[in-house]
Amino acid sequence: MNEDGIEIPDDIEKFIYDIFEIYDIRALVGKSNAVRFEIRPNEGKHYNPHVHASFAEYKISIDINTLEYKGNLPSNKKKKAIEWVKNNRDKLLHEWNDIVITKNLPLTQSKLNDWNIIVYNS
Repeated sequence: MNEDGIEIPDDIEKFIYDIFEIYDIRALVGKSNAVRFEIRPNEGKHYNPHVHASFAEYKISIDINTLEYKGNLPSNKKKKAIEWVKNNRDKLLHEWNDIVITKNLPLTQSKLNDWNIIVYNS
């Protein structure tokens, strides 16, 4: 099941992850204090550079520039996550720009559009 609650057959999900293996690796930007940090450039109209932090079932989105956040993490994890983003701001902005540029390349865009059709029309 994806983040939107849509059930994806295992064979299709494996196929998608195999095709986008490099893409997914580039989206993972760090781990700290058991919190996973990701950049997800294909999630709609998010224009401000931000990173997703997750721990167990908890998730927040942190603006890389302002450190404003939306979502919920346990307070000790949230404090450490915000601190990690602050300490890695330059790296994250570089990763954000690199991933967004890659996302907008014609071949990548074509593959992402195909992926969206598979996920949302299954």
